[in-house]
Amino acid sequence: RAVHPPELKSKGEVIRVIPFGGVEEVGKNMTAVEYKEDMVIIDMGLQFSQEDTPGIDYIIPDTSYLEARKKKNRGVFITHGHLDHIGGIPFMIGKIGNPPIYTRLMTSILIKKRQEEFPHLPPLDLKVIETEMKLKVGKYLTLRFFRVTHTIPDAMGIIVETPHGNIIFTGDLKIDHSGDKVPTKEEQETFEKLGSEKNLLLLADSTNAEVPGWSHSERAVRENLKKIIADSPGRLIMGTFASLLERVIFVIKTAEE
Repeated sequence: RAVHPPELKSKGEVIRVIPFGGVEEVGKNMTAVEYKEDMVIIDMGLQFSQEDTPGIDYIIPDTSYLEARKKKNRGVFITHGHLDHIGGIPFMIGKIGNPPIYTRLMTSILIKKRQEEFPHLPPLDLKVIETEMKLKVGKYLTLRFFRVTHTIPDAMGIIVETPHGNIIFTGDLKIDHSGDKVPTKEEQETFEKLGSEKNLLLLADSTNAEVPGWSHSERAVRENLKKIIADSPGRLIMGTFASLLERVIFVIKTAEE
């Protein structure tokens, strides 16, 4: 969609926010922000095969719009390391001119690891950033970053500063809260600070966000896991996503105890 605040209309200017996937679907997360001669891309994911796509391994976004505007592309910014946000990189990054990829350390390691499966491709231009950094890209856009709670370490939100206000991407997130369903002090401080700025648009992503209520906090999950492990009379087999590193570590430590 094009964002048209009143001050932009009077100047005949447009900020384009273009989703290439991830809207009303799980996977293919990828969005571009375009203003005048500058463009940035947020995430570059894939989607796994569905029931109606037999024989297909992966589904990726259509990059023809980006391919035609390679010279505008100032970089790809990755919010976190799940495959629905990084899995499309090997298939798409070369098509759009191999721009630099900015992300946090854990995510960069996962991207590098996956890239080993594609030795025929040119090396990636990976740049590790931290949430305290502020990057000026191109002539018009500046990017800042903030920590978010998710099921994988080093998840972050992204603030795209334009001359007319901010476009905020939370990436995938869970609002961390205590047992009484009150957001933690850190969560409140993060979003209160964001809310005090000049914002044009918020794009937030959270699984089952359309369902009323709260998801369980990770602390509650750990308490249940600890009880299950402690009360188990024998062998216990557990399954989880490999990317839930903190939960895997917790399970191992609890089993040792």
